[in-house]
Amino acid sequence: MGDPKQGLPRNGWFDVSQDPVKLAQFTAAGLMWHRHDVARAKETLLRGYTHDEMIEAMRLVSWQHRPFFKPGFELTTPLEHATRWKLENSGQSTGDVRSARYPNTYASQAPPELASDTGELRWRHADQKRGVIIVNTPRSQSLIGFVRGSRESVPHLSAELTNEFAVLTLTSLDDQPIARAKKLLLVATPGAAQNTGQQFAEDGKTLSEWGRGPVLIEPVTGTVTLRGLTDAKSVRALALTAEGRPLSVALRGVRSRNGWTLKLGEPSTTWWVLEVER
Repeated sequence: MGDPKQGLPRNGWFDVSQDPVKLAQFTAAGLMWHRHDVARAKETLLRGYTHDEMIEAMRLVSWQHRPFFKPGFELTTPLEHATRWKLENSGQSTGDVRSARYPNTYASQAPPELASDTGELRWRHADQKRGVIIVNTPRSQSLIGFVRGSRESVPHLSAELTNEFAVLTLTSLDDQPIARAKKLLLVATPGAAQNTGQQFAEDGKTLSEWGRGPVLIEPVTGTVTLRGLTDAKSVRALALTAEGRPLSVALRGVRSRNGWTLKLGEPSTTWWVLEVER
């Protein structure tokens, strides 16, 4: 645990145990993963490699070929379909099954929208450098990125935030669809967290000072509206500590024409357990 007088021990680049932003979202993501809330891709695309191509791939060092090292394999393909690779025994590589439709070129600009073939995952506005990723499933829904001013929403969640960048996730805690769940988890996190006193080096990529505890975050402030909660009579939001322990502070959702609205920011936390009375 380290010396409490010295604050938190030094982080490593890949440590997350002291990051309240990542840990809160990991909890929701864990539910989504283990319950298979996001459906499997409808189509799996195969890219084939011969032995010689595997050797030559080491020479493909440009950003255009990473991480697949397969000329002609669109870099956006894994955002739309499942992908697999196959080692060809001999002869010519079969290549990407979509190669007839996608030439050996790479887009110079992000498209206005990318969507998974299930329709549950969408990435919008990347061409404007104001990307918003949307997760839309019956038990879990998210708005990720430049949510403020984007007018993006999902069936059960919309937001009016003051933060430039934020991640909002709403997921069921009783395995029912959000529309009928009696208990939900709402996670609202900013884009980053950092130690007190943390400083970047002149290159803007590495740290000259790792800092110490406590970890600092920018609270997500504004309002979120929960929509389409079937037969809901009231919504109560119980704030949680960074460890997931309940605080004594609870918020009451305000009923409006659009649903149930909660004001974020007080108390300053990253997540809430929502109790829906029917």
